[in-house]
Amino acid sequence: MQVNEVYADFIREKKKFTNCYFTIEEFRKQCLNKQIWAEIRKGSLLIWQQECGYKKLYFVGNDLCWIDDFHTSEIETVAIEIVTKGELEEYDLRKRMKCKDVIQYTRFRRGGFPEPDKLLEEVVEYCTEEDIPDIRYMLDTNFSVIGDYIPSDTELRAFIQNEAVICLRDVRNIMGYVIFEDKGRTSYIRNICVSEKYRRKGIGGKLMSVYFYMHKDFKGFTLWCKTTNKPALKLYTNGGGYSNEDLHNYIFIC
Repeated sequence: MQVNEVYADFIREKKKFTNCYFTIEEFRKQCLNKQIWAEIRKGSLLIWQQECGYKKLYFVGNDLCWIDDFHTSEIETVAIEIVTKGELEEYDLRKRMKCKDVIQYTRFRRGGFPEPDKLLEEVVEYCTEEDIPDIRYMLDTNFSVIGDYIPSDTELRAFIQNEAVICLRDVRNIMGYVIFEDKGRTSYIRNICVSEKYRRKGIGGKLMSVYFYMHKDFKGFTLWCKTTNKPALKLYTNGGGYSNEDLHNYIFIC
């Protein structure tokens, strides 16, 4: 039986514990695009997905007994992602397994603008495919492959073609960019970065202003932010008007 068929059987039974939120069709696409294998351990389905430099582990079952004999080698890294509202409680894997690190992200949201016509007009400049090397350098030097959203060149090219990457330039140099995704009347910031040499010059705030102006008629805005990224938290909450939604994404690094 194929992995996606096993997964379909497990999620139809509405198991109590899971960190795998794909629909059957979404998971089938994952199996086509990723290196995925599975095993059944102590009544739970464990699904391993090979990423760049590490493995991601999904689980589906009525308990967490599979953790009791869980171990990794010294040379491999495994990431287990848990999304939960409020405290971890039963899902706190640190109580039952050895973790090298735990990364926490929090989701932030803001509503639309009551008077969008009063937003200051901003000139929107879109990135082009010629900017991909510069954006790639900023992505690879400022973000982690585990947890942070780092699009591939193919995904980045698609964002650019869809006019979903905006930037500010100093002559030819990109000072900063925003990668976003619009779904209906809600816009999601997928990645935002200011080049190191242009930081502490208000570039982040300017980027947010441009982003909001081009979405002035939208009803909602959402993003995830690492809880240890204090400058980004300040930008989003003070300058962007985002509020903590109390939904947390914990990534256990084993």
